[in-house]
Amino acid sequence: MLLIICIPNDIFWSMDKTMSNKECLLDENEREAMAGVYQELLLDHPQISPSAIATALCFMDVSAHFNLTQDAFFATFGLTSGRFSLLLLLKLGPITLTKLAKLAKVSKATMTQFIDGLEKDKFVLRVNDPKDKRTKLVTLTKKGIAILKKVMPQHLARLELFNKILNNDEVKHFLSYLQKIANGLDRTN
Repeated sequence: MLLIICIPNDIFWSMDKTMSNKECLLDENEREAMAGVYQELLLDHPQISPSAIATALCFMDVSAHFNLTQDAFFATFGLTSGRFSLLLLLKLGPITLTKLAKLAKVSKATMTQFIDGLEKDKFVLRVNDPKDKRTKLVTLTKKGIAILKKVMPQHLARLELFNKILNNDEVKHFLSYLQKIANGLDRTN
């Protein structure tokens, strides 16, 4: 497990004794300094639970690690995880940029840039909407379909690793907790 911020302070969490120093990107002094930063912030904000900060930091670390491993995997195919996700969304069929941006939770301008890159690499194509000539639809090309077919078996095998880390009951609870966190974040925005 690669922890970006490893704070071996019991106000947050204890560092796993089996974890080697090279798995943590911070040395002992930097970890202690980070713990001090958060302890100082907590003094100014006593209403904040130290365990809430520890949970958020740990969640961010695990997410960052997952994203780094995903990006390294997709890079072997000349993709990023974001580009792969868009290609997967396009399996729904031809779709407008606006709808694609909404599904991906990004702005239309950002989506336009993503699609420009995918179109340049010939993974997608913009076509006229037969129902409204003013609207363009984005669709997968043969090359886009081919890359998905090439990536999917290995991608799914990697996702199957979750079942080797967690048992079925743990997966059920984990998904429930993730949904609870997502719902809580939606209420705060």
